[in-house]
Amino acid sequence: MKRPKAKSLRNRNSLREKIVTPRRKTTRSSPSPKHLRYSFEGNGEEFVFHGRPKVPWSHVLTNGRFGSVWTDQGGAFAWCGNSVLDRITRWEQDLVLNRAWRTVYIVDGSGTIRSLTPSPAGEEAEWTIRYAPGIARYIGRYDRYTTSLEVIVLPDLNAEVWYASVAFHRPPNGNKTLRFFSAQDILLGSWPDTHREFHRLFIECGLSKGRGRPDVLTFSKKIHPAPGVSEPWNESYPGVAAHAARPKPAGFETDRRRFYGYAGSFKQPAALLEPPRKGLLGPWGDAMAGWDVPRRVGRDGKVSAVFVTTFGRKERSAVHTAVKALRVPQAAAEESVRRFWIRELGEGSAETPSADLNPMISIWLRLQAIASRLYGRCALYQASGAIGYRDQLQDSLVLLPAAPERTLEQIRIHLEHQFSAGDSLHWWHPKTNSGPRDNCSDDYLWPILAAGEYFRETGDPRFLDRKCPFLDAGPAPYWDHLRRAIDRAWRNRSPRGLPLMGSCDWNDGLSSAGDEGRGESAWVAHFLHFLLKEMALLAEAREENPEEFLGRARELYRLVNRYAWDGAWYIQGTTDGGAPIGSHRCREGKIHLNPQTWSLISGTGRGAYAERGEQALCSVEKHLLVDWGVLLLAPAYSRPDPTIGYLTRYAPGRRENGGVYTHAAVWAARAARIAGKADLCRRILFSLLPPVRGRDPRYEAEPYVTPGNIDGPATPTPGKGGWTWYTGSAAWLQRCLFEDLLGIRSQPEGIEFEPTVPPDWVGFSVKRPWRGKLLEIHLIRSEDEGVEVKGSRGGIASLPGSFLPARILHGRGPFRIRVSYRPRS
Repeated sequence: MKRPKAKSLRNRNSLREKIVTPRRKTTRSSPSPKHLRYSFEGNGEEFVFHGRPKVPWSHVLTNGRFGSVWTDQGGAFAWCGNSVLDRITRWEQDLVLNRAWRTVYIVDGSGTIRSLTPSPAGEEAEWTIRYAPGIARYIGRYDRYTTSLEVIVLPDLNAEVWYASVAFHRPPNGNKTLRFFSAQDILLGSWPDTHREFHRLFIECGLSKGRGRPDVLTFSKKIHPAPGVSEPWNESYPGVAAHAARPKPAGFETDRRRFYGYAGSFKQPAALLEPPRKGLLGPWGDAMAGWDVPRRVGRDGKVSAVFVTTFGRKERSAVHTAVKALRVPQAAAEESVRRFWIRELGEGSAETPSADLNPMISIWLRLQAIASRLYGRCALYQASGAIGYRDQLQDSLVLLPAAPERTLEQIRIHLEHQFSAGDSLHWWHPKTNSGPRDNCSDDYLWPILAAGEYFRETGDPRFLDRKCPFLDAGPAPYWDHLRRAIDRAWRNRSPRGLPLMGSCDWNDGLSSAGDEGRGESAWVAHFLHFLLKEMALLAEAREENPEEFLGRARELYRLVNRYAWDGAWYIQGTTDGGAPIGSHRCREGKIHLNPQTWSLISGTGRGAYAERGEQALCSVEKHLLVDWGVLLLAPAYSRPDPTIGYLTRYAPGRRENGGVYTHAAVWAARAARIAGKADLCRRILFSLLPPVRGRDPRYEAEPYVTPGNIDGPATPTPGKGGWTWYTGSAAWLQRCLFEDLLGIRSQPEGIEFEPTVPPDWVGFSVKRPWRGKLLEIHLIRSEDEGVEVKGSRGGIASLPGSFLPARILHGRGPFRIRVSYRPRS
């Protein structure tokens, strides 16, 4: 089937001025290994690579309910509902061998067994792999034919479809029959699958037959615990999984031992060496799902088959979904998923002179934040399934420009997991609605930041009057929820007036510093100062007196500069014994990043203490800035310190212990912009861009999504990326690129423009939704600042300066805006 020409995810009605940004080819090749080549294609919405990377390059497919993870080698796992508790298929996290756990085998006329993914039996092919939103496609070129497996999670069904095809280079001689055989191990439960021999005793396989429709394999697991007994690790699966194929199969297999053979082989499963057969039904097997589909090769040398995996609460719905999904033509599936992701991503794009920036800011960063963090809550490096109180709340801010109502819904969800005392769950599983209630010092405060950002985007404070319940009490206005959080933080301070560390702050690895209730978090002091000013802003919008919050902010401003300044930077905090964390007096971990950046973001390092904020940022440049980002702390801890926490037990230079923790590194770029250091802001942001990192042979990770961390100089692999997809850095990098680099920031009264882009850029174009209107913004380098607005109904408004008041934007738009800006060094 001819693949339809890809369409751009971005509307092409951008401004057509004489001074337009020159378009550049987006191809960027990796220098190592030499055989690996990759590029963004189709205006950036498709990432294509040839050859095998050194580490898994993965992709997350999901419609928000059903989902799967695939890698350069093939399928990892699938789920429906919760990506941990509701796994459909089995998977083992092995980033070294990185073999496929889900694939389609073929047996050609000569009896040769191959797979339609590089693993487990595709090593003879030259592979091209194409990732797009909601789609993964594997193209293998063998000597006699080319294979293709396209995987799509349908937007409107709990279903994943595999479109498998083979095209012979010339019509085959002799036997013209080719067999397709799907293969995936069935789990029906949580991962890791450490008790498979026990759990498989409860899995039952059935075969659903019907007139005029395909047969469907069904799988269910019912444990039937004793009444009143709760065994979260040992629960029945909440539905039925199904697997089907078309055209009509000649056989099937449902037992792993029968499929692979005793001491079997992934490359040559025993079932493929034998004629098609009927598999084992009932509760006796080691569950897998595989359909055997023989196909006669057509005169054009092409042959194809379709396989689906689905889920339903009952067998009937799982079967109905499977039959319906099988009938979706490939072209229709591609178009539906394309439209789905256009809607989910929303308008918002940039055309700049940077080919590295354009696809990331226009598509891939939002895709990562939505697919992996908000919907799937999983990836290859981490399968969580849970909602983190601080995590998904920050991720949801990426939705603000196009869909602020979805951010507001996330705020509601989090406020409903707050206790009436003001604290909250650290995380929870939506399925069980349960999680740990610990004494973390920052978790419960993040709804205030989200509320402030929502107000800046919409200019409407009325959302604060909405009501939702506490976990342990009845409904109260959102404003009451926020007040209880800020009041709890104000009470939860040391005798010196600094916030207590509790069980940790944003850095969960500081897990022992506050065990006895005396350790302090200087970072939370900076953060709380910021939030108190946000509460004052919201209070004014509600026509309330903000002085209560401003007075507290002034007091904290004084205290943090009295007790947390270390001479050249701010400390991270103190232990229960009063020893400083992140001080020049420390042997290791002398300087931590977050207190320095947040002193500028929050304002505690500005005003009367502006010299301190400037000095703190200079210390970041001197001690923490590396070519591949900004380290979270330095030097790395080399010995466990029981007075600080588990981050000191990490391998030195990895993750929080002296690596580049990308989430925090992005904040450093914002701090640099606030400090007026545009060059440093640019340097940090571009050093973190995945396509830029991908050209460094040390990096190895996917160059199309952000990593959670990059190894620090204390490791044997400095500059190596890891923990990709499932990281909050994607949403923050997206926001900072728009707001700090491109300089387009929403305020309650309008929009301000303050680009910090490279001074050699002549101009660039941006599309941004704003309060239900589409803004087509063309920014041009100039010595004079000014804003010119043209509406869809004609009329031009010209304003001096760099601020566009909301009152100018009358009607629905779109609005064409021309901004003249001065370059900043």
